[in-house]
Amino acid sequence: MTTWLTDLDPALRWLLVTSLQASILVVLVLGIQAALGRWLNPRIRYALWAIVVLRLLIPVVPASSWSVFNLFNDPPAPT
Repeated sequence: MTTWLTDLDPALRWLLVTSLQASILVVLVLGIQAALGRWLNPRIRYALWAIVVLRLLIPVVPASSWSVFNLFNDPPAPT
């Protein structure tokens, strides 16, 4: 069974996945700032946004089992 994402051109698929990951990261940063607004000093706020900027500047990131983006991956097929 194939999904519409696997049928796309690899460059378009990469752009879509990277944009989705950056959008999720932006929502997380905004959520942290909303929850901890007055307790965060400006240095920490800039550091949070620096993470977003780094994610957008670095096209390929190493895989990690602790990534929040693993929640969106398909589970492995049983063998």
